[in-house]
Amino acid sequence: MALLVPAAHVGHWLWVLYLPPILIVVGSIARASFLERRRKRDD
Repeated sequence: MALLVPAAHVGHWLWVLYLPPILIVVGSIARASFLERRRKRDD
């Protein structure tokens, strides 16, 4: 019974699985905008 208690609360932590893809998308958007600004400044 004690082993099932942590398994019952796994659903509360599923949002953590959404975090890496969101961070990848936000990071790539930020990087693209940074490189675009740098490219405009260099021209």
